[in-house]
Amino acid sequence: MAGLEHDPEKGIPVFGKRSCSNMELEGGDDSKKSHLALTAEAAKFLVCGGIAAFVNWAARIALAAAMSFEAAVIVAYLIGMSVGFALYRNVVWPDRGTSLSDQVVGFVLVNALSAAVVLVIAVGLRATLSAVAGPGALVDAAAHGTAIGVGAVANFIGHRSITFRPRADRVS
Repeated sequence: MAGLEHDPEKGIPVFGKRSCSNMELEGGDDSKKSHLALTAEAAKFLVCGGIAAFVNWAARIALAAAMSFEAAVIVAYLIGMSVGFALYRNVVWPDRGTSLSDQVVGFVLVNALSAAVVLVIAVGLRATLSAVAGPGALVDAAAHGTAIGVGAVANFIGHRSITFRPRADRVS
């Protein structure tokens, strides 16, 4: 394989002297602003979601005295979901131009899928951890907390792209 040369049809050196470009990305400052906005949005989501997740987790502990683990996970999820909606709508994605009813429908759809994921992971992890460490309150808390964390990633993506997407005429 004698030295590979520049392919003029592609306009790109193949294994040439440089392996990366020193050209600026298109968009320059706009792409940096967009990245910073996404980072700020994700940070706000994490704080607000953390508050909602804590409410969810703490409510499950309190509810477990009155109902089964599975029922407590579902009811606690609904409580945390309500707190999350209020925080996301007012802190993370205010003034998106979509109606409250559209946001509620999107929020319920995204969270219904996430609730199923959280329930399956919580119950499955609880069974696995109980088999290893024995059943108990710490196993329940760890299983449920881990499941909430997994659900948070899906929630950010779903709420950003479905629930609180900017109205088309507001996209800049």
